[in-house]
Amino acid sequence: MLAGAALAVVSPAAMYLASAVPLLLAFVAALVLARRTTTPPVAAPAPAPHH
Repeated sequence: MLAGAALAVVSPAAMYLASAVPLLLAFVAALVLARRTTTPPVAAPAPAPHH
């Protein structure tokens, strides 16, 4: 009975993790690709002085 209750709790958690892990990996991969492809942040150009 205790094993059944534990299985009832663990099974949905395992399903949630199994569905969340690919999303997490995709997010991390997208973050790494975005970091790699974008140029390092540069300071905004100063406004041209008005003479």
